[in-house]
Amino acid sequence: MAEFQADPRFPSETQRMAERQTEIEQCLRQLKSKIPRERSQAAKRLGDLRAEPAVLLEALRDPNPYVRSAAAFAVGYAAEPEDAIRGEVVEQLLAAIDDPNDHVCAAAVHSLGVLRTECAREQILDCLYDENPHVVQAAILAAARIGSSEAGFDGQRGDRAAPTDGLAERLACFLDSGDYSVVLAATRAMYLLEYRPASGRLLENLREILHNRGERGISGQKDFTLPKAIIETLTKLKYHEAIPLLVEIAQREIGLRSAAVEALIDLKVDGAAPLLAPLLRDPSEGLRRHLVEMMVSADYRSALPLIRGMIQDPSAQVRDAALVAVAAWKDAAAVETVRQMAYSDPNPFVRPRAVAALASLAGPEAIRDLRALAGDANGFVRQAASAALEQWGCSPPAGGKREETASARLPEEVDAPGLLRLLEAWQAALPAAAGEDPLEEIAAVDEALTRLISRLRKNRSE
Repeated sequence: MAEFQADPRFPSETQRMAERQTEIEQCLRQLKSKIPRERSQAAKRLGDLRAEPAVLLEALRDPNPYVRSAAAFAVGYAAEPEDAIRGEVVEQLLAAIDDPNDHVCAAAVHSLGVLRTECAREQILDCLYDENPHVVQAAILAAARIGSSEAGFDGQRGDRAAPTDGLAERLACFLDSGDYSVVLAATRAMYLLEYRPASGRLLENLREILHNRGERGISGQKDFTLPKAIIETLTKLKYHEAIPLLVEIAQREIGLRSAAVEALIDLKVDGAAPLLAPLLRDPSEGLRRHLVEMMVSADYRSALPLIRGMIQDPSAQVRDAALVAVAAWKDAAAVETVRQMAYSDPNPFVRPRAVAALASLAGPEAIRDLRALAGDANGFVRQAASAALEQWGCSPPAGGKREETASARLPEEVDAPGLLRLLEAWQAALPAAAGEDPLEEIAAVDEALTRLISRLRKNRSE
C-alpha cells in the first residue's frame, strides 16, 4: 500500500498543542487588563481552550459582573478539575448563585449542571422559581444534566429510566411557560431525560409554533431553534405519532425541512421516500443531501434517475451522498461519470469516495484505473485505490463470472455511435419528466436504457 503523507495544510497534534498553550498564556495576561471587556473575553476564551479551571477562580471574584459571568460560564467548560481544586471551584460557583447580578447567577447554575454537581441539586431546584427567566432556563438544564447522570437503566429494555424523584415530570411543566427561553430549555431537558410522557405536549407545541409562523411569517433564528429542538427531542423519544407532521414539514416548511428529513430517517419511515423524492431538485443543499440519504436508507430505487445526476451536483456534500447511493445500488449507468470524478473532482475529499464507488461499480474492470490512481498526488485517493486493489489482489474474484447485460450482437447496419448518443440523451432527460410521469415508470425506463447503453459501450470497447 502506498505510504500516506500528511497534508501540510493541517497542523500536527504537537503544533496544535503548542498554539493552544501560547493562546492560554496570552489570555492569562489579558485577564489582568484594566479594560473589563478584555478580561471578559479572556475568561470566555480560556473556557473554550479548556484551560485549567484554577486560572479562572480569580476572575470569579472580579468586581465587574460581565467578567464574573464570563468566568462562571467558562469554568464549566474548562479542563476537568482535579480533586484538589474541584471543591474550591464548586464552592465559588455555589456562592455565585447568590450574586446580585442575574447573569452571574445563571452562568454559575449552568456550570454546576455541566459539572454534574450533585451537592448543588437543592440550590438549583430552588432557582426553578426565580423571577428571572435566564436563571430559570439555566436551572432547568442544570437539573436535567444532574438528573440524567443519576438515572438508572432498565435491564430488560436497555432504555434510560426516568429519575425516580419525579424530576422529569416537574421539568415538563415548563413546556407550558410563556417564555421562549424557558420552553426551549424544558424541551432540551426532555431530550436529556428521555421523558416519553412529554411527547404529546411537545407535538402540540410544534403544531402551535408552525401555526404562528404561518400567520406572522419567518422572522429571526428563534423561529427555527425551538422547532428544531422539538423535532430532535421527538425523534429521540421515538414518537411515531409525529410522523405525519414531520412529512408535512419536510414538504413545505422552509428552514425546517432538513431537520424533518433527518428525523424521518432516524425513525426509519420508509414510506416517506416516495412522497419526498420530488424535493431532490430543491435548491437547498442540506435538504438534497439528507433526501439522498433517506432514499438509500429506504432503498427507494425509483429515485435513481434523479440521484444519478446529483453526482455532478455543485455541492461537494451532495456529490458525496450521491456517490454512496449509486455505489450501493450498483448503477452501471454512472460508471463513466464516477470514473471521471475519481480523477478530477474539484474536491479532494470527494475523489476518494469516487474511487471507492468506481471500484464497487466496475469491479475488476476498474483495476487499470485503480493502478493509475494508486500513484495519485492526493494521499486519500492513493489509500482508497490501494485498498480496492488489495481487496482483489489485482485480479477478478476466484470463480467469478462477468455479468453480461445482453448476449445479442448489434446488427452492422445500425449506427452504434449515433444510437448511443441518442440513448444517453434520453436517459439524461429523464429527471426532467419527474414532475409529469410517475417516478416508478421513469425508473423502469431508466433501467432499460442502462442495459442498452452498457451493451453499446461494451461493443465500442471490444
